[in-house]
Amino acid sequence: MNQTSWNALTKYLAEVTLTIIYYFVRKNLDRTTYKNASMVQKTEWRSAILTDLHALDCITVDIHITSESGIALAQNINIRSYMNW
Repeated sequence: MNQTSWNALTKYLAEVTLTIIYYFVRKNLDRTTYKNASMVQKTEWRSAILTDLHALDCITVDIHITSESGIALAQNINIRSYMNW
């Protein structure tokens, strides 16, 4: 993985993590509340955040992963295409 791809991947993961943390803090949800919630509530909470997460998909287009032998393992990754949302 080249430096540009590494930077894009770390930025993407940081943004996703911070988006999720921000969302759950804003909703005042802690681990106990989440674990004790019904499946319907959990689904609603996760669905509400998807728009914000999909907005980050554009970052993944710059990620290219190449093995040490030079074989391209992944390039122009589009997270949205792997998810059935």
